[in-house]
Amino acid sequence: MLLDGAKAMRISLLIALAAFGWIAVYIEFNEELRRRIGDGAHASAFLSLFVGLTALITAFYFRRLAKIRADLAQGKPLARWRVARGNWDAFAQTEARETEEGHRATLLMILGFAIAIPAVMALILGDAQIFAVISLGIMAVGGIGFLLGRNAAKAHLRFRDGVVSVGKDGVLVNGVVHGWRLPGSALVGVELDESATPAVLAITYAFWTRGGRQYVTVHAPVPSEAIGEARATADRLKADAEGRAPERTPSKQTAGFLAMLAAGALLVQALPAAAQTGEWRRFKLDEASVATPPGWRAELTEEGRTVQASEPRGGREVRVWWWFPDEPMLGYTDEIAHEKVTVAGQPALRVHHASRGATPSQSQSKSRVRMASGCTSSSRHSAASTSMTRPLSAW
Repeated sequence: MLLDGAKAMRISLLIALAAFGWIAVYIEFNEELRRRIGDGAHASAFLSLFVGLTALITAFYFRRLAKIRADLAQGKPLARWRVARGNWDAFAQTEARETEEGHRATLLMILGFAIAIPAVMALILGDAQIFAVISLGIMAVGGIGFLLGRNAAKAHLRFRDGVVSVGKDGVLVNGVVHGWRLPGSALVGVELDESATPAVLAITYAFWTRGGRQYVTVHAPVPSEAIGEARATADRLKADAEGRAPERTPSKQTAGFLAMLAAGALLVQALPAAAQTGEWRRFKLDEASVATPPGWRAELTEEGRTVQASEPRGGREVRVWWWFPDEPMLGYTDEIAHEKVTVAGQPALRVHHASRGATPSQSQSKSRVRMASGCTSSSRHSAASTSMTRPLSAW
C-alpha cells in the first residue's frame, strides 16, 4: 500500500465521528427529524451506524499498517537492503510485463462474458436494447477496473528509494508496504529465486474477503551483495509460514471452460422461456387455470397465487390472482361499466374502472374480471376512455 496509513486512519476516524454524530442528532431531535424527513430519519440512523462501525474497523487496520510501516522503515527488521536504479529498472520491466499480461487476460475474459452472454439472452428472450445496455455496462465496469489496476501497478513499480525492508510482520518494497500480521491475514510461503537477474525474493501472504481467501505474492529484487542476508531472511520466514500452496490463477483453457459452463447454465435457464414463446403457457391458481398467449411475458408471483403477463413490446398488462370475495364487487365511484361474461365456461363479472391522473396522458383504465370461483383478473392500459374487449375470454 502506498497510502500513508496514519493519514488514512485519521480520515477513517473523522468519518466514524461524523456518522456517530448524526446518530446523536437523531436521538436528540428524533421527533423533529421524523416530522421533516419521515421514515428517512430511521434509515439514515441505521446507515450511519453501519458506516461508523465500518470506519472504526478500517481505522484499526490502517493503524496496524502504519505501525508495520514505521517498524520496517525506522526499526530493526530482519533484513534491509537498497536496490540500485539499474537493477530496479530491470526488475520492474519484467514485473510490469507479467502484470500487464494478467490484467489483459482478465479484461478479455470480462469482455467475452459481456458480449457472449447478453447476446445469447437477447436472441432467446428478445429485448436486444436492454441486453445491449447491460453488456455496455459490464464492459465499462471491466474497463474502469483494468485502468485502475494498471495505474496502481505502474505506481508501485515507479522507482522511489529502492529500499527493501523485510520483517516478521510485513515487508516494505520501494515505499509500498504489505502486512500479514492482521486479523484474517497470514504468511503463506517464501521463495528466493537466485536464477533471475537480479535475484527475486517472493513472499506470499493471504487474507480473507467475502469472496473467500485471497493470495498476494510480493516480489522484491535482491542485489548480489545482499544474497546472503536474503537467504537467512527467507529461512527465518519459512519457519513462520503456513507452508500451504496458494491457489493458482486459472489458465486460459480453464477460464474458457468456466466461461462455457456459465454460458451453458444461462442457456439452460433461458430455454424454457424460449420454448414457450411459440405456444400458450398455462398456470395453475388453486381451482382455476390461466393460459397466456404466445409471445407474452408471464410469471407466477406472490407465492404462486398471482399471474402477471404483458405484451412483448409493452402495452397491455394483465394480472390474475386468486381472490376471496370479502368486499362488494360494484358501486365504486371509479366504475365506468360492468357486464356479465363467460370465461372458460364459467360465469364472471367484468368491471371497467377509470383511474384519473394529474394529466390526461397519465390517466389509465382498468378492466377487472371476477369469476364465481374466486379468480380475479385485472388488465391495464393507457387512455381513460378505452377498454380491452376480450380481457380473458381469448385465454
